[in-house]
Amino acid sequence: MTTNLMLFFLLLYGFTRLSKSRQQEMYAALSSAGNREKLLQRKADGVLKKFAEDETNSSLKHMMSQGDLNKYSNLETSESQIRLVLNTPVLFDSGRAEVKPETKALLRGIARTLSMTSHRVVVEGHTDNVPIKSREFRSNWELSARRAVNVISYFVGLGLPAERFIAAGYGEYFPRYSNDDFDQRQKNRRIEIVLLKEDIE
Repeated sequence: MTTNLMLFFLLLYGFTRLSKSRQQEMYAALSSAGNREKLLQRKADGVLKKFAEDETNSSLKHMMSQGDLNKYSNLETSESQIRLVLNTPVLFDSGRAEVKPETKALLRGIARTLSMTSHRVVVEGHTDNVPIKSREFRSNWELSARRAVNVISYFVGLGLPAERFIAAGYGEYFPRYSNDDFDQRQKNRRIEIVLLKEDIE
């Protein structure tokens, strides 16, 4: 330790004996080396994140192709997000917010896929425009919010970090299809699980 300290102070002394121009050159060289290392680290992190996102996307596509689930689900990807759309009949009974026991295996599979990344996840609840008649829920907005929260609660119960999730209840206000037709209206009853990608440099 004594030897190291002596060398350190000798180095500092030698540095003070340099001209101003040489000192600036050394500052620039040290700064450049540090910046290159940081840049390489960011690029490496970016490659790993991109790989994790691709794996997540592939895993969700494979999951959605199983059985009849592709009839009730849709997977949408963009540069900023991966969006999994699940029609409500898959997860909930009409007018209810409790996750169906028979669909928990599906949510466990989705949770395993979400665990491949550390990105934030928004769980959105959506309904059709038919007024709800329930003592438990005063509006479709409340129903959609409770459904989103219950899906998140299930994910957290499986070990996913709670701070990753955002719950959003949109009620009937963001339909994907016309509410004038029964079949189309059913498609508006849905849960959307949105994986938010981070910018990759």
